[in-house]
Amino acid sequence: YIRIPTDGSYTFTLRSDDGSNMYLHNTLFIENDGSHSARSRSNIVALKKGLHPLRIDYFEDYMGASLNLYWQLENQPVEKVPASSYFFRTH
Repeated sequence: YIRIPTDGSYTFTLRSDDGSNMYLHNTLFIENDGSHSARSRSNIVALKKGLHPLRIDYFEDYMGASLNLYWQLENQPVEKVPASSYFFRTH
């Protein structure tokens, strides 16, 4: 789960070297799959404050491993999602 701090429109950016996919509410939200050097893919969603199901699948193929998740609330600067905001379990 990811904790959304306030209602609003969020742009999420998934940057990885190699493949990664982000699922939000069990639906593919960002596809950044395949063998590639570091690259970013983004998508926008309106979310309510609170916990939302999140999963990120990732694999490393050859050299240069990296995986980062960023968010941007409308009219705010882009920032790396803080560790205190994700990876919650509800049971």
